[in-house]
Amino acid sequence: MKHKRAILVSLTLLSALLVVMLVFRQATNNTAPIPHPPEPLAATHAAEKDTVTFAVPEKGSLVLVVGSARAGDVSNSEADIPVAAGWASVKDYGAVGDGKTDDTEALRRAVADLCGAQFAQKTLFFPKGTYVVSDSVLWPRAQYFTVRGAGAKDATIRLKDNAAGFADPGNPKPIMAVAWGAKAHNTMFNGYVRDIAFDVGAGNPGAIGLDFAASNVGAVRDVAIRSSDPGKAGRYGLSMLAGWPGPLLVKNLTVEGFDIGIKVAQAQYSVTFENVSVADQRQVGVQTDANSIFIRNLKSRQRGPVPAVSLGGEALVVLDQADVSCAAAEAGGQAAVTGDGALYARGLKAGGYGKAIRNREKDAASPVTEFATSAASLGDAPAASLGLPVLETPTYENRDVRQWALAKIHNTESLHEAMQSGKPVVCFPENAKAPFRFIENKPEKGPIQNRYQIERTVVIPSSVRWLNAQHQQISVSGRIPVAFRIEGKRSDPPLIIEDVFTWYHQYGSADVQFEHASGRTLVLKNCAGNYKALPGAGDVFIENCTMNAASFVPGQKVWARQFNPEAIHGARADNGLVVNDGADLWVLGMKTEGMWTVVRSVNGARTELLGGFIYPVFGSPGPETPLFSVDNSALSAVYKTFIQNYHTHVRQVLGDETKTMGPQQGLLIRAGKSPATK
Repeated sequence: MKHKRAILVSLTLLSALLVVMLVFRQATNNTAPIPHPPEPLAATHAAEKDTVTFAVPEKGSLVLVVGSARAGDVSNSEADIPVAAGWASVKDYGAVGDGKTDDTEALRRAVADLCGAQFAQKTLFFPKGTYVVSDSVLWPRAQYFTVRGAGAKDATIRLKDNAAGFADPGNPKPIMAVAWGAKAHNTMFNGYVRDIAFDVGAGNPGAIGLDFAASNVGAVRDVAIRSSDPGKAGRYGLSMLAGWPGPLLVKNLTVEGFDIGIKVAQAQYSVTFENVSVADQRQVGVQTDANSIFIRNLKSRQRGPVPAVSLGGEALVVLDQADVSCAAAEAGGQAAVTGDGALYARGLKAGGYGKAIRNREKDAASPVTEFATSAASLGDAPAASLGLPVLETPTYENRDVRQWALAKIHNTESLHEAMQSGKPVVCFPENAKAPFRFIENKPEKGPIQNRYQIERTVVIPSSVRWLNAQHQQISVSGRIPVAFRIEGKRSDPPLIIEDVFTWYHQYGSADVQFEHASGRTLVLKNCAGNYKALPGAGDVFIENCTMNAASFVPGQKVWARQFNPEAIHGARADNGLVVNDGADLWVLGMKTEGMWTVVRSVNGARTELLGGFIYPVFGSPGPETPLFSVDNSALSAVYKTFIQNYHTHVRQVLGDETKTMGPQQGLLIRAGKSPATK
């Protein structure tokens, strides 16, 4: 027996030694660069620029991954995957990516294996290469899944030329689709496609590059979609045909070719676009039948007499800063933006078209300073937008995994240790544990193995620059009032909090998920959780986030893009979903749920909303609950209500005088005092 034990121990030690030797060999042979998005936008805040750093571990170094990376992993099949993040490579499923091999079945296997487990986000990574497909790759469930490439210039999913089933524009088919053929629903949470290109090849006039959908939080980021056909054939570049798309964000998108570059079909809900380029379409650049779409920084370059934007009669379109042109001589009778829906445009330049805008009975020539289908003012202020200054969202990424502190699942103390490690990046690795599900609309009780847990407030110090939770489920104890507290100085670099998904108060979690307790600039990106600013809090950028409540304080400047405040299931929002107490609040794209005041502006606040989809859901709030409350402050808002309506859209208090505005009297409304420059 002793001899057998000795042999067993020896074999165990030998196996461990072989694993270490293999790991070291992989690390010493690691010469491929770690992937990053192509040409990241320069991160700006005021006059400062934030350096984006990409680093590769030195050759010969051994990277030890601790925490929740998959058991036995030190590197996936491609050395350029940051294993610390826990991503799966499409090559693990047999994809080749050589531009010749048909990878359809490999992609389908990968998507089927990783996609859609409730509250168990997974990332499918596409290393550098061209992945040829001959048929559609469909997500089995439209939630909790990320498709991510090595960059839109380096990783492409390409449809083979003259592929069977892609010849009929009247019956189009996608290369990849999130909710293709699914019944309309609004639980398509946390779907992402980023840093990748789609090419429909040649001879595929019925092809769609990507059909996408998401609910509350989800995005298409840093993506290129193109047709390689000589005649630019293809039905849609980016389509959103399934119900109900949005709210979601599309940012940094390029579409080249197709009949229609971007197509949105359904009335529910809304889509926010920023930094979008469409070119060489055969029918129209961007088209919405009934959806509310809010676009900032649109660039359209058309060769034929093709409108840049077309909107159906039920649609709402906001265009803020658009540069569109057409080279066709016959475009003299064509308007750049056309349709009978509700339209708001500001800063529109249109070259080569007969008119910049043709909307209902109103036309406008280029350049367009400001245009609205209808407008109304409550008081003496002009019926115009506030025109608050706009800054771009700061960015920061650091892919040197030696500078990452990795949290562990089901281990509260590991979060605190990671924050105090002195490392600039704190990451929550993806994990392979089984998902958990709701029981009677509440989380299961008892220890849950695939959650990160917070039992006491996690303080984020100034040493941390990027908290990347990768959409992993975070359970916050209802016994504490705050989940994350942001500390630091106004002079510290911006803090990026990305992909944090926490339980709302309505499910027994903390009241506040993000407490801004310092003058440091904060970025919340792709997050779910309530925000509260304390006196002296710094500026904040909110991008693709959902919350029960948000409150801002005097002196703050707030920029929000794809902002989804909603309160249902008994959550309290008596003071308003959003309370703007003396701050400057600029919003591009807002969708709401609940019978509450949406924004309450007080104490000299300035609130500018460019695109709102207001959805009370449960009925029409009474006269005592205004949609917007403006107390000695200033408001401009472009929005629509859906199905249910508010009896009072605006309640304005100026000094001792109170006025109200009933159901929407204009697409653009203005209320409160004329804003003074802050």
